Amino acid sequence: MAVLMGPRFPKCFPHFFAKGQKAVYMFDAWPAYYNSIIKFIHDFQVDYLFVSSKQSAETINKLIGKNNIFWIPEGVDSDEYKFYQNSEKSIDILSFGRNYQLYHEKIADTLLSQKINYKFPVEGKMVFADRESFIEGLARTKISVCFPTSITHRERAGEIETMTNRYLQSMASKCLVLGKAPQEMVVLLGYNPVVEVDISNPDKQVIDILANFEKYTELIEKNYETVVKYHTWGNRWKSVSTIIAEQKNKENEK
Repeated sequence: MAVLMGPRFPKCFPHFFAKGQKAVYMFDAWPAYYNSIIKFIHDFQVDYLFVSSKQSAETINKLIGKNNIFWIPEGVDSDEYKFYQNSEKSIDILSFGRNYQLYHEKIADTLLSQKINYKFPVEGKMVFADRESFIEGLARTKISVCFPTSITHRERAGEIETMTNRYLQSMASKCLVLGKAPQEMVVLLGYNPVVEVDISNPDKQVIDILANFEKYTELIEKNYETVVKYHTWGNRWKSVSTIIAEQKNKENEK
């Protein structure tokens, strides 16, 4: 199996020139890539394509008239992350990776003026210098801001609203997730793990959450337990193996 970030198909070569079953797991299967994805599937007779977006899986299956595109959501290696007690958390609110500029502009001045420790990317630079400091920083964060790409970079994602790794990383670090839950995430978990943003009063909402942070302990613990039990990469690869085994059985029965 090849694992690709978007349609980086050369990573599959030379292996995909050989005979045998071919499977791909692809992150970032955005609408702009559908034509090249479909061409690749046909040209190299790809048996299984697993994508991290439910909507993309459904759409590509319709476009090709088959059912060999499967939704396998992103996962997390929860053992790589850690967490601290609330009294040891020194970062009040964190936005890492893709920044939702509109939201940032609505909260930054107020939070910084009130000496709330708000960490966010500056001039395109990452908040943390390396992975070790990222894991430590996330563990010391109370609120982690998470929005789907369909909101932060709509020109890239279009209508595709998918759960990305940052949600699971935040939950594995026992952060309270604030932002917008993709619908597929609500379906996957069976509940909404995210405190939905009040975009009309976002700065006041953050201040209120921090003043009453203990109220969110039950949600934080539920999110952590759910991720560790059901949403690791180990869980995902078991799902992939199950799908491939079931498809092989169907082929053998024909």
